Amino acid sequence: MSLLCTKDKKDLPKTYYDLMRSAVLLFKQGSMVEGWHVLSKAFDLVKPILKSVNVRALNSFWTSLILLVQSDHAAIVELLIRQIYDMARILLQPGHPVMQMFKLLTQASMSELEDLVHNTWQVTTDAFQKQLPKLHPEYVRHQCDLIYRVYGTRDAAAAEQRLRQLLKDCEDNTPQTLELSHMTVLNALGYNLMNSNDWVQAVNIGQQLEEHARVAEEETGDNLLVYQIGGMEIQARAFNEMKLIMPATKCLRQAMPLIAERWGNDDPWRVELMVLLQTWLRENGQIEAVDELKADISSITERINTNSDV
Repeated sequence: MSLLCTKDKKDLPKTYYDLMRSAVLLFKQGSMVEGWHVLSKAFDLVKPILKSVNVRALNSFWTSLILLVQSDHAAIVELLIRQIYDMARILLQPGHPVMQMFKLLTQASMSELEDLVHNTWQVTTDAFQKQLPKLHPEYVRHQCDLIYRVYGTRDAAAAEQRLRQLLKDCEDNTPQTLELSHMTVLNALGYNLMNSNDWVQAVNIGQQLEEHARVAEEETGDNLLVYQIGGMEIQARAFNEMKLIMPATKCLRQAMPLIAERWGNDDPWRVELMVLLQTWLRENGQIEAVDELKADISSITERINTNSDV
């Protein structure tokens, strides 16, 4: 799989996964129409992602499948696997690894699926390890996602140990190119600490990530806002688990305008944070604010479903 692609094509896997996360949250809170609008757009992105020969394509597919399996959306998992396989048969060469992997997944039962995705994801990560330097950002991204999304849900302590070793490796190397790897590990560590229910440490890591990204962007001029907002989201989720609704919602309210300013009001990540905010406000009886958010979310998800540029 080629490592070369345009900036817009590089953004496709992230947009796809943000759509998937938003859809799962919408389904969870009972917003079925809005959820299907967003999910439909995610399915539409499978074809351009495969056509882009994007290094992040497989990672985005693995993460979305694990998310859907762990959220008990078996029917959607089957639809997605079939969609990816059918598109791969049209767009890729017969022996292409993506087609072979997804052909195998079409033949698996739901009880086998999570382990099978785990194993094929590990094979993908091992292949990147052979092709890329140890701390290359793309290898680290694959490794971190696999560790905290799969291993971390089974043995959070062992996953934390692996992530902290990766973090130490990043900190022991100083080249600027490793900044992305460093922040990717911090992000994964924050989420893995939530696998351990260690909410206080998760907040601390989220704060570190937010500040590190802000300072690094000011010093280098690189676009690191995604990591800054990622740190804010980690803090928000951990604060909410501690029943600290005011700092939790504050983090989300600070993050959403940043997303809108950089990527637009209809960005799927902004929708995801809006849905989180709506859920938390409802749980705390703030009905008027919930109704305003619901109307806004419905309008955005309908536009997302009909907008070919998203």
